Amino acid sequence: SDGSITKSTISIYIHKKDKALLTKLKDNFCADLIIKNKKNSSLVGLSFSSSKIVEDVCKLLQIQPGAKFDIVKFPLIEEKYNYAFIRGFFDGDGSVSSPKDTRTRFPYPRCTITTTSNEMRESIKNKMGIPCSNSDITLEY
Repeated sequence: SDGSITKSTISIYIHKKDKALLTKLKDNFCADLIIKNKKNSSLVGLSFSSSKIVEDVCKLLQIQPGAKFDIVKFPLIEEKYNYAFIRGFFDGDGSVSSPKDTRTRFPYPRCTITTTSNEMRESIKNKMGIPCSNSDITLEY
């Protein structure tokens, strides 16, 4: 998954196999929006051009428009939605590997979530309540 927020636009890109999710999102906002294929990738995307939507999303996510790869925080949401957010975050920036996977050298199953935002890693770790290792960019369970 990928995305960006400027002062007036939010762009969201996800794997093309999940295009139906973008279609639902698009239909809830404006059926006339166009879902685009991202060049040289397996991603499809949707853009919303609205400074009001940008303002609302930035407030919820506690961010400003622009690059935020290392400053993103856990969103201000009701506690009952924490696991749904973490599942979505994992879907975009997580992975699962098997000890049978010959590409890894680990003799045990691994689950990782990668983000350069220390605050996001700490929030996920605390909200999950499951012991894990926390490196500079990855939580490993």
